[in-house]
Amino acid sequence: MSTEPQSDGSDVEAAHTPGPWKQCPTDPFSIEQERRDGPCSPHLASVRQREWTTYQAIANARLIAAAPELLDACEIMLSIWIRPGYPRKHPFIIDGGCPEKLLRTAIDKATGDTSEAEEQAY
Repeated sequence: MSTEPQSDGSDVEAAHTPGPWKQCPTDPFSIEQERRDGPCSPHLASVRQREWTTYQAIANARLIAAAPELLDACEIMLSIWIRPGYPRKHPFIIDGGCPEKLLRTAIDKATGDTSEAEEQAY
């Protein structure tokens, strides 16, 4: 997880707004935090049409809304992949590299941490 420097010189963990997130039912271009105890909170992000079609913009918003769950899934899969005894020589290589490297890259991109990906690259 990345850190953000504070005015007193200390560092604090930087974290995203907890999931789950969802598209706003009345505005499919907006992403909001889904709450179990009531309505959605104010929007987290918006995707607006500029260079995309309406369908692409809505699909982009769906992908952003899925980000917390996708990050969780990547972290779980990486923890399984690097577990001692797990067969690391997998019979397939995904386009772009081995699954461990792809998982680390996605996690690092989502959390803003690039140091581990650079150290682990092979």
